[in-house]
Amino acid sequence: MDWDRRHVLGLLATSATVGLSSRLQSSDGSDLVFGQSGDSVARSAQFLSATDPPDATEELISRLPDSQAARLTASDSHRVDEFGHSVALSATGSTALVGAPAAAGGTVEVFARRQLVWRRQTRLLPDDGRRGDRFGRSVALSEDGTTALVGAPNNDTAQDNFAGAVYVFTRSRFDDPRDSDWQQRAKLVPEDGAPGEAFGASVALAADASTAFVGTSEAASTGYVFSGRGDFWRQDGTLTAPDDQPSLLGRSVALTADGSTALLSARGEALGYVFTQSGRRWRPTATLTADVEDGTDPNRPVTLAADGSTAVIGTPQASANGAVSRGAVYIFEHSHDGWTRHGPLTLPDADSLDRLGESVAVGANGLVVLAGASGEAEPHGTKAGAVYAFLRRRDGWSQQRQLVASDGGSLDRFSLVALSGDGSTVLVGAPSANPTGLRRRGAAYVFGPTS
Repeated sequence: MDWDRRHVLGLLATSATVGLSSRLQSSDGSDLVFGQSGDSVARSAQFLSATDPPDATEELISRLPDSQAARLTASDSHRVDEFGHSVALSATGSTALVGAPAAAGGTVEVFARRQLVWRRQTRLLPDDGRRGDRFGRSVALSEDGTTALVGAPNNDTAQDNFAGAVYVFTRSRFDDPRDSDWQQRAKLVPEDGAPGEAFGASVALAADASTAFVGTSEAASTGYVFSGRGDFWRQDGTLTAPDDQPSLLGRSVALTADGSTALLSARGEALGYVFTQSGRRWRPTATLTADVEDGTDPNRPVTLAADGSTAVIGTPQASANGAVSRGAVYIFEHSHDGWTRHGPLTLPDADSLDRLGESVAVGANGLVVLAGASGEAEPHGTKAGAVYAFLRRRDGWSQQRQLVASDGGSLDRFSLVALSGDGSTVLVGAPSANPTGLRRRGAAYVFGPTS
């Protein structure tokens, strides 16, 4: 993959929240993964041989904004809300969703930026919500900021025993911070769902909001695809592991902007599965693999670049060199030859329980990756958390910057990250923060334009 105009312009857009700092540690080699119907073949390969980006890149990096623009909190919090457990941004970064799944049945707050000032716009609640639903555990937002997808994995109004549900909300005006008229339009449940599968534990939405992917977190090992708009949605498919292994498929899910490619997390040697749409059918096209020591029931957050060029998978429970759950991030780059793996990417000074990869986000064309480390102790204390930004360079990936909350404290878990489509804004959830002295009330922090 050579550096061309697309990559240069993409760097301008997607790297607007990182700057130059220390180098990232990585492995010496990488695997090139091919696959049809889930089959995979690996061979040794070095980092992609890209030519140097223009000299202007260094100048761009030196003037990228890194300022905290705002701290967002819930309007009426209780002691345990976990506000910031899930976060999402519109393409321009002017609309934000923040989930608080532990607030009674759960809530989602909508915030809007107007003239560089962030204000609470409204609160999203389901029409049939009940205490304990964990509405807001997962959120997704369309490119124009007018459609929201919210998961409630403990909801049992349609099927018994926490089968789960996902809610669709819309507003009328295109990414307009003045429009606070959000309405629930649909409730999605699987046709073949099962009790206890926690449908809605993860959600993803195409840029135009016409395709939704929903993951589960318990026994189902399934991902569900829906298509529709507004009030009318239909289930188009149920995705399962192509190798017939119990892979906890769909605990985390991601979509490309056009909704034609999906990434679903897995466990074991398979970090994730790539599915591609053909007509109304979905077929597995690749298995992304790595040898990771992260336990038998790992959490592996995933994300995809909007153009499908890059897949990112976090392994926060990964252990190495005596450091337990120090975490790592794997980056897979797609070309006509298949998928090339980079990593594991780790922190130079990684400690046990840093949990790098707790959350991951990627720029629109895959040149910038953000990864949360919920257990990072520097500079605010044990499990305060931090987010690290990495940039694609000619010789691989390098760590660029550490983002932390200006008022961070121990146990905050500042690490749940979203990146706007234009790369200008970063939103980070800290679900255990106590900005008013209430532990696990939670907060979210915006990094981006301040003037």
